[in-house]
Amino acid sequence: MSNSTECDTMNLVDYKPIKLPEHMIAQLLKDRYGMELIDFSELISYDDRNYLVHVTSKHDNPYVKKIDSNGYLLKIFNAEFSKNENFFDGFYSLSDHIRKSGVSTPERITNINGNLMSLEEIPTDTNNIATSRTLQHMVILQTFLPGVVISKVPMVPSLLYQFGKLIGSIHNSLKDFHHSYFDQTSTSSWSLTAVPRLKEYAAAIEDDRDRKLITDIVDAFIEEIIPVMPKFQPGQIHGDLSDLNVLVEERHSSIKQESSNESITSQKNKPDFVISGMIDFADASFSYFIYDIAIALAYMMTSNKQVDAINVSGHTLAGYLSEFHMNSAERNALLLLICCRISQTLAIGWYTYVRNPSNDYPLVTAATGWPLLHSIWKKPRDEIEKEWDFIIKSYEEH
Repeated sequence: MSNSTECDTMNLVDYKPIKLPEHMIAQLLKDRYGMELIDFSELISYDDRNYLVHVTSKHDNPYVKKIDSNGYLLKIFNAEFSKNENFFDGFYSLSDHIRKSGVSTPERITNINGNLMSLEEIPTDTNNIATSRTLQHMVILQTFLPGVVISKVPMVPSLLYQFGKLIGSIHNSLKDFHHSYFDQTSTSSWSLTAVPRLKEYAAAIEDDRDRKLITDIVDAFIEEIIPVMPKFQPGQIHGDLSDLNVLVEERHSSIKQESSNESITSQKNKPDFVISGMIDFADASFSYFIYDIAIALAYMMTSNKQVDAINVSGHTLAGYLSEFHMNSAERNALLLLICCRISQTLAIGWYTYVRNPSNDYPLVTAATGWPLLHSIWKKPRDEIEKEWDFIIKSYEEH
């Protein structure tokens, strides 16, 4: 997925690299990075291939001082994205900028030829390499950040507040970031600006009630969001702050935090999760800051199964507003933009699955996403915003 590449999500299924067997992964590491493979495992991905690899301490790469015991992430990008080298330079420059501001992000490993990436011919059929056609895929090896994705740990208010606060501080740091790649104006179907395109995807939805919900939300976007876009604060955004792109790790503390709904006590020698890193900048674009927080809230609300979704978004929003100012136009648009992002995930996910049923990853949010979207769409906006305000004020008072 990428908000800033010229390819469209409808075509990505045709360009995703084939799953590589172990001997091909080992050969890539040896030929390009001078490393010997110990083991590997594939990580889930929408339209690329990601492999966590561990290599021996002995290597032939003059640009690597010491092998990282955490392993590395071998990324093989889809053929469409791989056509634009400036795309990779752009989003890795963004990753480097955020890392300098104090947030851990992946860092590229230089290969034995002194390059940070290489175009490789990958067969479309690894079972018949001799007769298979090949496509060029960009290959990058990067550091692997330890930790677990935020959706795997309890959604306590302290962690949610911290997550929102982090997004706000990153937005402040990005006010002075610029890369020529993000000057382009093309957007893919994953950009919130492209919400009107959802009607094309919604046509594939079988359930009449679900399909109508998507079209109603698209109509609301056209009527309510497009006219006020000029009032949104423009800026560089991550573009995909999902629960799978934010990492946490255990810390130990004896901090007691009071929220509007519950008291969270982290006793000494008990694990307290904190944000440890941010990954996957392939959806980055120069857009509107409001999009980033709306996307983050949408994913946190749909990934959570234990805590009320409005509470989840309220604590995250409170943290964000403690660092970054949101104007009245943005605040009024926030709930609808959250619904738009959930709609994109559901409609595009279903469309992608229909085209390639062997990959059920696009359906990961469907189980919680549809009930949540129906619920918040029919609930009066002022009731939801009242709950948000109550949570936000509880932090301001303490």
